[in-house]
Amino acid sequence: VQEAGEIQGVIRCPYHSWTYDLNGTLKGTPHVGGINQHKDERVPCEKHGLKALRSHVWMGMVFVNLSGTAPDFEEVLRPLTERWSQFLGDDGNALMHVPREGGAWQVEVKCNWKLAVENYCEAYHLPWVHPSLNSYSRLEDHYNIAFADQFAGQGSYAYNLADVEGTSLPTFPSWPADRLRNAEYVALFPNVLLGIQADHAFAMMLQPLAANRTVEHLRLLFVGQDAADAPQYEASRQAVLNAWRVVFSEDIGAVEGMQAGRQSPGFKGGVFSPEMDQPTHYFHQWMARRVLANGQNQVQG
Repeated sequence: VQEAGEIQGVIRCPYHSWTYDLNGTLKGTPHVGGINQHKDERVPCEKHGLKALRSHVWMGMVFVNLSGTAPDFEEVLRPLTERWSQFLGDDGNALMHVPREGGAWQVEVKCNWKLAVENYCEAYHLPWVHPSLNSYSRLEDHYNIAFADQFAGQGSYAYNLADVEGTSLPTFPSWPADRLRNAEYVALFPNVLLGIQADHAFAMMLQPLAANRTVEHLRLLFVGQDAADAPQYEASRQAVLNAWRVVFSEDIGAVEGMQAGRQSPGFKGGVFSPEMDQPTHYFHQWMARRVLANGQNQVQG
């Protein structure tokens, strides 16, 4: 399968036109046993299906475990779902809907994917990189988040896009009425960036293309099918998308500048703020442990 698109009943290999159903079972093997011999006992279809992989769909993304040895996805995610139950309740994920049209944006940036994670984890850069956002969700309104080894980011007590942009979207039914301006932005290591607000959520997947090239894929989710697709909410959905497009576009210069700076012969490692950079340092430690463990495994192998 070379590109995204709707599968018309079967998956067909363009090389010899073998076909598979949507469960991966091999169904058609034209001329496999010679001209016009489309079946051959030497090539039993039941033994040559597509390889099965563990997968899970969550917040509009497909998570895949290639090794087959990862813990259950729900177990990995439990620390985050338990944390966010205070905002989303027990059925928050079921209420999130991806719009059939719009609600998505992607951009290629000239940086290593890890720098995009660093940038997302901290609010330290807000006053200088995001002056508009900082006008209503200020640096002093933010707090650090780091927990359960695999999650880190920031939260805000003063998220206020609905008033700033004049949007009017349904909110999560379980979201506390006295905390409608709360928002949290958490990275799920290694490369997924998540955000929740009272009236929408978003997920960004970072796709590494090279050591200095990354594609950021943003997807918005709204509360209920009407909010995601009904015409009366179209202007509000577009305003939310435009606002986040501005914010993430403002980050491009910062992360590309960090990438360029790391090529300098004078670069010997950065300096963390002991207060403002705690989530970023948490990600660095997570990454370092895995790099070191992988190196040790290679030595032992």
